[in-house]
Amino acid sequence: MTELRRMPPSTDGRTGFCQPGGIIADICDAIEDDLIESATVVLGLVKAILNGPQLTADEAWFMLRRTTECLTDALNVAELRRERLMADDGPAFRILPGVQHPVVRDRGSAFQSRST
Repeated sequence: MTELRRMPPSTDGRTGFCQPGGIIADICDAIEDDLIESATVVLGLVKAILNGPQLTADEAWFMLRRTTECLTDALNVAELRRERLMADDGPAFRILPGVQHPVVRDRGSAFQSRST
């Protein structure tokens, strides 16, 4: 039995599943690519804005909201792609003895301490 592929979440946060391959999976790939492209564009705009004159409070809040949306979308895409890599090939990395590796965390808080 083929494992189902998790689809990108909808605007209300709900997600669905589809068969890997086929037109629905292709649409999911296109959505993921669009989300990453949107994040890239917003990052470029934010960098330009930060190098410009001081923002009003409303402008700053708008920029922060949009940046948060894009970061959330990009992290969702990264998680979806990680799931597919793990399903296809097993772990995407090996822990080698005597080699210092970056901290690997589960899906816990992004602010989780390194000592946990």
